[in-house]
Amino acid sequence: MPVVGFTANHAIRQKAKPTGNNSVFVAGGAEASAGGLGSTAIQILEMIGIENVVTMSGRDASRDLLVKELRLSPHQVIDYRGKDLKQLTQEALAANDGRLFDKVLDFVVGELKRLCFELVDFDGDIFDIDQQGGDRF
Repeated sequence: MPVVGFTANHAIRQKAKPTGNNSVFVAGGAEASAGGLGSTAIQILEMIGIENVVTMSGRDASRDLLVKELRLSPHQVIDYRGKDLKQLTQEALAANDGRLFDKVLDFVVGELKRLCFELVDFDGDIFDIDQQGGDRF
């Protein structure tokens, strides 16, 4: 648990450095494949005053955790089951009032990396935990 907390905190405070008016997309908000990084990151984002956070979930239990325990609105949690890249991109942008995101935190990598690139604004930043490229934590 300390490694998860340190990694999420470092990703946000030392790398991404979001400000109160930034929008942040978190890939892996409550999924087991993210090892708890996403849910810890969401809590840290809330603690530092970032209100515009959007994430995804592929299980009802994960969605419940995000809404009930982490206090995200259902509008901020996208169900990715059975959806392609285009649908996911449209739903994430809709959850961000039709705008691209200022910051994207990718705690899943792999197949979701393409989605992260689709969602980030031209002047935005992507931070991931991928060992094969990008800005590593």
